[in-house]
Amino acid sequence: MRKDRTSRRTAVVEAARRIYKELGSGFVEQVYRDAMAVEFRLLGLPYEVERNIEVFYRDERVGLHRLDFIVDHSLVVELKAAAKISEHNSAQTRAYLKTTRLSAALVINFPSPDTEDGLPEVLFVSPRTRAAAKPLKLRGVTEQKKR
Repeated sequence: MRKDRTSRRTAVVEAARRIYKELGSGFVEQVYRDAMAVEFRLLGLPYEVERNIEVFYRDERVGLHRLDFIVDHSLVVELKAAAKISEHNSAQTRAYLKTTRLSAALVINFPSPDTEDGLPEVLFVSPRTRAAAKPLKLRGVTEQKKR
C-alpha cells in the first residue's frame, strides 16, 4: 500500500514538472489546474476537481473548503501560482486533511519567475503535528517542517 501512495505522489509530481516545463511561469492557478486535469486523465488517475468540503463545529456548518484535487480518493493536491509556498498554504492544507480525514497532501507551486532548476516547488503535507518526519525520497519534493 505504501508503494502505491509513493507511486501516486511521484506520478503527480512528474505531471507538475511536465506542465511547468511546457507552460513555464506566469499563468493563473486555473490554467495549471486545467493542465493538471489533462495530465491526470492521460495517466488514468481517478480524481475530483474543486471538491467542496463542509466544515462543522458542534454539529453546525461553519464553513466550506474548496480543494483543487483529490486524487484516487486519498491524496489532496493543492496548486499555487505564487512566488513561493507559504506557512499559510501549509496550515490551510493541513486543515483540508483534517476536514477530509485523508492522510496526505501535496502543495504544488508554479512559481514566477521560473526557478533556476526549472522545477515547480512541491511540499508534502501530512496531518501529523509536532512529530519528526522523514523527508520524501522524491527529487524536488520537500517535507513540511514541524514547529
